[in-house]
Amino acid sequence: MLLYIKRKLGNKSILELSKKDFRNFTLYYTEELGVSSARVNRLMSMVRTMLEFATNEEDYDYEINYASKVKGLPKETVREIVFLSNDTIMKLYNYLMEHEMYRDATLVALAYESTGRKNELCQVLKDSVTDDRNCTNQVTGKRGKVFSLIYFELTKEAAKKYLAQRGEDGIPELFVNSENRPASTGNIYEWVVDMRDIVEKLTGERQEFNVHSFRHSGLENYSTGTHEHLIRNNMPPIPIEKLRLIARHENISTT
Repeated sequence: MLLYIKRKLGNKSILELSKKDFRNFTLYYTEELGVSSARVNRLMSMVRTMLEFATNEEDYDYEINYASKVKGLPKETVREIVFLSNDTIMKLYNYLMEHEMYRDATLVALAYESTGRKNELCQVLKDSVTDDRNCTNQVTGKRGKVFSLIYFELTKEAAKKYLAQRGEDGIPELFVNSENRPASTGNIYEWVVDMRDIVEKLTGERQEFNVHSFRHSGLENYSTGTHEHLIRNNMPPIPIEKLRLIARHENISTT
């Protein structure tokens, strides 16, 4: 909540927020950051309780609890999956490389090649992304699964330039934010959202993709033989049995 107020509302006091501000907060967290409706509802419940306290205390000049006027979100909204073609992803990747946006190029490459989820990408260490390796350090994924993420030419190419550009900073994580701290899932999500404008500029089409789109697109393009790694190495489409391993699914029906 405080992060949203700082970034989107000019760091106003929570006592100055309107009903519209609280409503936009719920939409930002569900639609932009991909947070579940249940989690946002729990957070809003705490905010309502806090502001109710402020309305009843003489120490605060606060009369109307606007948070209490915002309805709770329905249990879950179904978000459309946005698939990106290999051609679109490569246009984005090449643009980022040409404009020396090497951190973002590394993120695109690793997300696309590894099909990793954003919390998994945050755990990758920079020393595990080198020319002589094809997998990262072990990360912890959904349901506590521990595994390494695969990567190939695009990630190696971008990461080499990114780390040279970044220089030595003593931070072991691969991705760092503008405050020179390990990137959070929120940072990674926002970096990808910012890429929507670039893709629209390159393709003429607005696509509301997010970090998870690279996972879905990677798996789809591996399965159809249109993934850049397969094209560069003249390899056939990956069968679903192997695709399940890449996706780290327990059941092939999920894949």
